[in-house]
Formats: sequence, C-alpha cells, structure tokens
Amino acid sequence: GNDFAAALQMPPDPVAAVHQIMRGEIQKIDLCRVNQRYFVSSVGVGFDGEVAFHVNQGFRRFRGKAAYLCSVFKTLFSYQSRRIKLNVDGLVMEFNSLLVAVTNSPTYGGGFKINPEALVNDGFFDVCTAQHMRIPEIICCLPLLMPGWHRNLKKVRMLKGRQIILESDRPFYYQLDGEVLTDKTLRFTIFPQALLFKGAKVEPTSADPLAEDVSPRIKEAEALA
Repeated sequence: GNDFAAALQMPPDPVAAVHQIMRGEIQKIDLCRVNQRYFVSSVGVGFDGEVAFHVNQGFRRFRGKAAYLCSVFKTLFSYQSRRIKLNVDGLVMEFNSLLVAVTNSPTYGGGFKINPEALVNDGFFDVCTAQHMRIPEIICCLPLLMPGWHRNLKKVRMLKGRQIILESDRPFYYQLDGEVLTDKTLRFTIFPQALLFKGAKVEPTSADPLAEDVSPRIKEAEALA
C-alpha cells in the first residue's frame, strides 16, 4: 500500500520520487525491531495479521485498499479473538483482543489511519489496541479507520511506548511491513532516528533523541537478544 512512502511524503510517481530523492535533504528516521526482525512501518497482530495472511494467499491481484477490504470481509467470518498480555513501557494489560497494531507510521493497509498521531522520527511506537468485537461492531468500525475516527470508540485504546512485549498462550499470525509470520511472543524495540533517508519530507521533532551515533546501541541490543 506504499504507506511508509506516504509517511515520508514521497510522491507515488516513480520519476517524481527519484527527482525528490536527488534534490532532497537527508532526514533521520526511527528503526524498529520485533524479536530478531527489523521494520520501518508497522506490525499488526490478530485480526490484522489474518487479514494480511488472506491478502498474500488470495488477493494479491488487487492493490492497496481493494486487496485489504476483500481480505477483511473474508476474515470477518473466520477470525476468533484471543487472550493477550500487552506490556507497554511497564503498563500491563490483559484482554480479549481483536487486534493490536504497533506502528512507526500513521497508516497501513493502503491508507487506513490506524495510528493517526504516529511520527516516523519521534522515537516512539504508536499502539492501537481493540478489544473483541462482534461482526456487526467490526463492520460499523471499518468506515472509521480511513479518517482515524476509530480511536474514539470505547473498545479502542491508543498508546505510545518504546519497549513493548506482546504475549499469547498460542501462536498467532502477525504482519511485519506486509510479511506474514507466526509467533506467540513479540518483543519490540525502537532505535530513534537510526536510519538516514534522502528526500524524505518529515517535520523535525521537538526532542532529538539520538543526535549521536546509534550503531553501538543497536549492536549492543542485538548481542543481548
């Protein structure tokens, strides 16, 4: 869905994107990791993970929102919520989960504003959690995702954090920047402003958490993992 490119305000036209890269300045972007895998945009667990699974299995001929919506309606009638334990910077909660989305950028799925406040260079993950919903509730929620209005629902909670642990008693599907994987424990770490992108148009954050070289800290974290 080119969501990360949109977060960097890169034009969809390849030629225009090349011109922007050639003429643009270098910007610092957060680097994210879950377990031993790195990502830049989003990880979705639960309903979202199964939606991504169905997109990759049967809806690749569609693009962007069309593929996502087709997969959503397929998943509606097969998904079963599960009990998860979520730890966000020491805040621990357990609930029957519809989905958990941990993102570095505001949109996923081809433009759905799952975490509207997310910034790619603020040094924080943005987390959207949704408790179990019945099918009619999910259907009513879907139109709210595009503008980001779902955050006002009672069963939805928005959080920010740097260290996140998500656990379940049985394996689940999750998507990592569109790649579908399975696990039952996810440990998230963020490396603020550890990546350099030329041509990205991002607003500077008020706090520059990593003006220094971050590579030693990345290597240290990898050694401890």
